[in-house]
Amino acid sequence: MLALYACSTIQTGQAAHEHKFQEFVHRADYSHIWVTPDALAVGKPFAVLGEMSFSEAVTSDSIDEAKITEKLKTMAFAKWPDTIDAIINEKQTISADGSQIMITATAIRYE
Repeated sequence: MLALYACSTIQTGQAAHEHKFQEFVHRADYSHIWVTPDALAVGKPFAVLGEMSFSEAVTSDSIDEAKITEKLKTMAFAKWPDTIDAIINEKQTISADGSQIMITATAIRYE
């Protein structure tokens, strides 16, 4: 009976360790995504994964560069978790009446 309990405890510990490892891998993968308003330098081969866009009401949060970058990374990682390397050509446009901000960008992977 004691051996069965010990075995169960070890398996529970291993499962917890595996979960923490998966969280680390997710964060490491997510953190490597580069976001830039520019195009890539000439000579760096890449493939376009897709176009991205979202719009929001203009607030102090919606125009914060760090929050825009975070939202783009979240969107890209959700859609292309195994292939996204960078988000380029990020552009911000404010509507004519100043009430909405539109963000567009291109998701890519390096070749």
